[in-house]
Amino acid sequence: MSLLGWGPNELLVDNSIYARRDHPIVEARWQESTEAGQLILVVPMLMEVLYSARSGRAAQQELEDLKAAYEFEVIDEDIWQLAIQTQVELAQVGRGHQRRFSLTDLLTAALAHRHGYGVLHYDADYDHIRQDSGLQYQSIWAAQPPSLDSSPEPDADARALRKSLRLLLGTLDDTDDAHLLSELFDSLRAQVLEAGLDPPPRLPAGK
Repeated sequence: MSLLGWGPNELLVDNSIYARRDHPIVEARWQESTEAGQLILVVPMLMEVLYSARSGRAAQQELEDLKAAYEFEVIDEDIWQLAIQTQVELAQVGRGHQRRFSLTDLLTAALAHRHGYGVLHYDADYDHIRQDSGLQYQSIWAAQPPSLDSSPEPDADARALRKSLRLLLGTLDDTDDAHLLSELFDSLRAQVLEAGLDPPPRLPAGK
C-alpha cells in the first residue's frame, strides 16, 4: 500500500476519492493532478458518478464536465475476463469473500494490473484485492484514513437552514399570507431550477 505519495504515474480514480475530491485535505493535490492529466476515469466509475445525479440536466452537465477534465479508459474483453478470473480467485480465499468487492472495483483493479496504472482511492478493498489475488498494481490512498470520514460542516449548516425554513413557513397563515407564500415558492423554485435540479410544480388549489 502506498499512502499519500500520489507520485508521477497515471492513476485510475475510484469513486471513493472522487466523491471526496473537494475535501480540504486533498483538494489542492487533486487539482494539481487533474491539471497535469494524471487522473484517469474508467467507464463503470463514470456511471457510478452519474447514478448520483439529482436530475437529467445535472447528469448531462456532470458528464460534459468530466469529459472536459479527464481521460477515460474503456473496459475491453480481456479486462472483463481478467476481472472474472479475479473474482473466482477471491472466492477461493474464503466463503463469500468475493462478495465484498464491487464490479467497478474488480474492473478498475484488473485494468490497473494490465496497463501498469496505479489506483487512487479511499477504500481498503483495493488493498485486499491486491493482497488476495494475482493482480498487482500500486494501491494509493489519497489520504490517511479516517481523515476524510468526518461529515463536512456545510452538511450541518444545510440541516440547520432547512429546519429554520420549516419554522419560518410555520409562522405564516395560509389565508392572510397567501401572496407572500406564493412569492416565496416561486423564488425558491427558480433558484432550484438554476441549480440544475427538477423541483415539483405548484400544486393546484385543493390538493
